[in-house]
Amino acid sequence: MTLHRTQKLAIAALIGILATTLLVSVASAQTVPGTLQISWTNPTHGCVIGVTPPACSPLTGENALTAINVYVDTQPIPDDYAGAPTITLTGSATSTTHTMQVANGTTLYVRARAVNEAGASEFSNQASKLIAVDLLPGVPADVTIVLEIG
Repeated sequence: MTLHRTQKLAIAALIGILATTLLVSVASAQTVPGTLQISWTNPTHGCVIGVTPPACSPLTGENALTAINVYVDTQPIPDDYAGAPTITLTGSATSTTHTMQVANGTTLYVRARAVNEAGASEFSNQASKLIAVDLLPGVPADVTIVLEIG
């Protein structure tokens, strides 16, 4: 089979597009270690559901918080999520640091739940952060030139 010049140019162009796509895919899929600093405010009162007016009590004694469950995912965490927490902390915790491999171009989602002897609260608001890692090389430094004449 003989390829004409136009066909060869088309194949070369296609190979160039595929190579560029592969390089961009590899760069955007690069994973790097990332450290999340997560913080929240714990509830101070709990309310009986379905009572009017609301019957609320301080979360102390037998109602005290026993744990804070933190959930981290690369997909939005729905209100009915039933999976295990990524991190479980004491009920007095108000922040945590979590280190994990993160892929460039993905978004991390975080939610928390307060827990006491009665069970777990609803999920907190959802915080999210786009992972955008600069993949360009740094700028060359300390460039010098020496010129000898004659």
